[in-house]
Amino acid sequence: MLLCCNQITVSGMKKFIFLVVGFLLLAGCAHPKDKFLTEFGAFINETEAHYDEYTEIEWHEVIISYNVFLEELENHKDSFDDAETNQVKEFKERFKKGQIKKEPLKH
Repeated sequence: MLLCCNQITVSGMKKFIFLVVGFLLLAGCAHPKDKFLTEFGAFINETEAHYDEYTEIEWHEVIISYNVFLEELENHKDSFDDAETNQVKEFKERFKKGQIKKEPLKH
């Protein structure tokens, strides 16, 4: 093992460190709208997968979370391109379908 470490050059180590730091910086600098879309999509997927398992209280919490996403959407919607706008529209339609299935008498 020690022999292996002695074979690593300073130049090679600098390149490796540079690549790792660069990757970490890129990963940490995700645009807020991208983070929002990822989190909103995960929320919609989770809701779709489990809407029929939620208790009344849990469903109420889901509705509150959805409304928080809609409020946050207002902060990002002007920066969305057409594809992202369509993605948000699809998320909202999917949520509405789950909501109708969960609460058919309310819709």
